[in-house]
Amino acid sequence: MLTLSPAAFLERRDFCRPFPCADHHVTGPPSTWQSENNGSVFHIEGQILAALAARLGGPVLEIGADLGISTRYIHEGLARTEKQNLRIYSVDNHHKWDEDPGWPLRVPIDADSTTYRPPEPCTWAFCDGDHRYDGVFKDCGTLLRAGIPHLLFHDTGAHHAPASNQSCGSDARRAVLDFFTPLPHWELIDVQSPCGLLFAYQV
Repeated sequence: MLTLSPAAFLERRDFCRPFPCADHHVTGPPSTWQSENNGSVFHIEGQILAALAARLGGPVLEIGADLGISTRYIHEGLARTEKQNLRIYSVDNHHKWDEDPGWPLRVPIDADSTTYRPPEPCTWAFCDGDHRYDGVFKDCGTLLRAGIPHLLFHDTGAHHAPASNQSCGSDARRAVLDFFTPLPHWELIDVQSPCGLLFAYQV
């Protein structure tokens, strides 16, 4: 498993370098605003999402939309590509935001993230759902069965405390490593972002 900085990850994988994009912690409806390190992605992590979306296009499956901050980063990246099928299937059965007409590519799905399959093949996925070991492990299985070849998992830094509930602490690192390390034709990259990102991809 490679360990890379965010900049080195984007360069090595031939993704777009982080481009100037809005700080989506404070875009969208004011009820969805949230500061960094308060449950959402950091801005550099959002820039990675935008760069992946710009390079890979869509459709995208997002598990764990919450306030929609990561969704809006993905949306901005999709808006910068000429690829087709630019939809974000946004799954979160505890989503806290309603329809936002400023982000028309989002298709909200009120579903159980551990059993949900997207209605069409997706190019990549971002997983930031249930942070408990069993929840992350089940999400890995859902993504694998959906045939998605590029997967990005959030809150995978080694510094996180063990998960005490769905969103406090994180067992994501251990679950992703346990799931994907034994699989042939899958590789992992450990991206050293503030919360930690693990990128799993087929080779």
